[in-house]
Amino acid sequence: MLCGCIHDPLTDRKVDEAVLLVFRAPRSYTTEDVVEIQSHGGTAILRKVLSLCLKEGARLATAGEFTKRAYLGGRFDLAQAEAISDLIGAKTEKALENALSQLDGGLSRDLKEVRESLLEVLARVEAAIDFPHEIEEPKPSEVLGHIEEIERKISLLLSTARQGRVLREGMAIALVGNPNVGKSSLLNALLREERAIVTDLPGTTRDLIEENLDLGGYLFRIQDTAGIREGAFDQAEKLGILRSLEAIHKSDALLYLVDASLPPAAMPFPAQKKILAILNKIDLVKDREACLAAWREKLKMRAIAVSAKSGEGLPELTEALVNLAEGNPLVPRCAINARHQAALFAALGSLEASKEALLESLPLDFLTIDLKAAVSSLGEVTGEEVSEEIIEKVFENFCVGK
Repeated sequence: MLCGCIHDPLTDRKVDEAVLLVFRAPRSYTTEDVVEIQSHGGTAILRKVLSLCLKEGARLATAGEFTKRAYLGGRFDLAQAEAISDLIGAKTEKALENALSQLDGGLSRDLKEVRESLLEVLARVEAAIDFPHEIEEPKPSEVLGHIEEIERKISLLLSTARQGRVLREGMAIALVGNPNVGKSSLLNALLREERAIVTDLPGTTRDLIEENLDLGGYLFRIQDTAGIREGAFDQAEKLGILRSLEAIHKSDALLYLVDASLPPAAMPFPAQKKILAILNKIDLVKDREACLAAWREKLKMRAIAVSAKSGEGLPELTEALVNLAEGNPLVPRCAINARHQAALFAALGSLEASKEALLESLPLDFLTIDLKAAVSSLGEVTGEEVSEEIIEKVFENFCVGK
């Protein structure tokens, strides 16, 4: 470590006081020899120091270049490298926990176990092909049993795909219901700030309002939609309703709000996605038990009674939202991303083809082709068998440098 001053070599003018750190290979982040300059913060200083470095022959790092170098240097595998990006972009505690688990090798260990099991099956089959007089062909039922167990483990990993998307991107929740049932008021209550305009006039919300909300360590993208009603008065409200319908289509779940003080009405949305029924304005109801029973009977589902005005029922609503986000975390180590999901589905497809080869009593050579394809797909996740194109695609989504 060296402490000193940075000078402009052309003018000899002092730019900043700095610390120079030297990291020798292979103990640096990238596993290479690395020199790090630590200067004072501030945009002007950093720009000047960077400009001087570029004039002396340095170049700007590309997106994810340092982590890519670390991966290529064997510091960690591709799944762990992706965890660095997730770690930097984590917006909630749960997302951070998932990224740390993946960085620690949780997903990699699970995949390694599955891949090694598959390689054992492949080795057994290939040995029977290469040494037919010395090694007996494995029984189809035995191979089939191993393949089905491997499929079960892969399916278990695939079951975390939704969880992974929720952790990384947030869960899209649409607040829906008739005009003036309190959607904007509920959004404000959940956010604990006056984000949406609230009036007694129906049709006040004309456009989508989306806000991020951290509940129980999960990220929720709450969309306050325009009230859906027939006979909208003007073009602006009609456009707002169209956008509401689009938001409903794209959402992960709906919060369907009704005015608890009004006569019960049937659920207007088909049970095609997860729906939480919310009885708002419960503070205006005298006989709450009878009101809840009547609405639940009419809606044919559980309903949560709340008051956006007083805050009553919000803890129960928060708990219900967290339960929606948690889903079914069968594999606690981590949750896979879209790239992992595609590779695992490809592996399952190859395994299904190998089962067909077994059931049709095809030569073992056909079986090995499909088993090798499955092994290759599993290797794509951790980078053991991956193309340069995939590697470039992974790191281009990183922030510049890191």
